[in-house]
Amino acid sequence: MAALKKNIKIYGYQHSSIWRLFLAQFIGKKEESFVPLPHKLITSGPHFAELYKKGNIPEHKIVVGGAWRYAHIASNDESGILAKKRTNSRPIVLISLCIDISIAQSMLSNIVRMACDNKLENEMTFWIKTHPGHTKYELNKLNKLVSMYQLVNKPFDKLKEDVDIVIYSTSTIGLEAYLYGKKVVSYIPENLLAADPLFDLTDERIYKWFEGEDLKVGFLKNLHSKLDLKKIA
Repeated sequence: MAALKKNIKIYGYQHSSIWRLFLAQFIGKKEESFVPLPHKLITSGPHFAELYKKGNIPEHKIVVGGAWRYAHIASNDESGILAKKRTNSRPIVLISLCIDISIAQSMLSNIVRMACDNKLENEMTFWIKTHPGHTKYELNKLNKLVSMYQLVNKPFDKLKEDVDIVIYSTSTIGLEAYLYGKKVVSYIPENLLAADPLFDLTDERIYKWFEGEDLKVGFLKNLHSKLDLKKIA
């Protein structure tokens, strides 16, 4: 506000992903006349630029820029593969926890229950990546659940070569994994509506796991062949 009052130009940059129901990013019709807006809004791609237009951001302010956060994906020479070919090693499932500790706790407890019920620990390896915004107090709340699996602290671009499947919730790591050709499981908590940039996509590599439902473990086991989610149990 202070910058706008002094007529200093402001450029907004879309840091990560947005989705069509991310209402905090949009304005109502005719609100542009009194809502403070940047002189230009740089988006990370044409899809997001279109979402901002539909969200009543003036078109002349919208510029399509680069998705610098996902630049590491552009160097992938094998985009479109479902998972890397494995011989003797077990598939690796990365559990990426979101910053909301209650959602992380719900997702993790359901994963532990699902893995134990189906004895998946004998078939695949589970890694847990905590969110950098978690406090020690919050991690202590997850201690019993987290201690069951291996913790990894590297950023996803350092883990992507080793991981086969990513389970996540309300995080852009799912988008990164999907763009890199991995299979992803989007855990959708009942108290959030479509808080995921992949929510509107239908693809055999995306599994929407709604809180309260059972995860079809066949999606985790079948790494390479084409999938019919109605047939796997």
